Amino acid sequence: MKMNSDSLFATLKAKRREAAAETVFQAAEQVIVDKGFEGATMQDIARRAGCAAGTLYLYFRNKEDLISLLLGRHMRRMEKLFRDAVGKSEDGLVRLKKGFQTCLDYCHQHHLVLRVYFSTNSSPDMESQLKGEAREAYANMKALDIESIRRAQQSGQVRADIAPEELVEFIYGLFNSALARWFLRGKGSDAKAQLELIWSFLVQGLGAENGTR
Repeated sequence: MKMNSDSLFATLKAKRREAAAETVFQAAEQVIVDKGFEGATMQDIARRAGCAAGTLYLYFRNKEDLISLLLGRHMRRMEKLFRDAVGKSEDGLVRLKKGFQTCLDYCHQHHLVLRVYFSTNSSPDMESQLKGEAREAYANMKALDIESIRRAQQSGQVRADIAPEELVEFIYGLFNSALARWFLRGKGSDAKAQLELIWSFLVQGLGAENGTR
């Protein structure tokens, strides 16, 4: 079926808008990494993006709003990848490890975003710091991990004396603290090494039989 001129115009306009948004978000990441969150201004971001500051204010109320939308954008993308990876297995521990791997791979591909986030938030409790779509995506991934832990408990792979929700809170606290340590310094070691380090530590605490699974 052929696309009519109105539909074509709308599609091209949407693509231009998406490309423009990507340019702005990339500029924001670079400026905040260079100058810190407090030192960065909307004027700096606009200059890096190649547009007028007034143009940014047409779409973002302030710097905080821009960063919130930036994080939401990345968290939605990560959630999709996370769901795809986790959904390929019924095994609880395999699901959990695939989730970690997906998050670490994404963080390495977009390490500036992590540096932006951790430069503005020191708490390892990411869920309480995130807003809007970012918080919703984070909560959705956590729900999937709770289900993974529940499956692992039912199959005897993980200790069953602690509720899945509590175990996931512990795991997330450890994982997020490790992310902050690694990414505030840069990317650190490669994603595979980081995954094996944190996974081998976690599974011993969880009581899994095979830490190299």
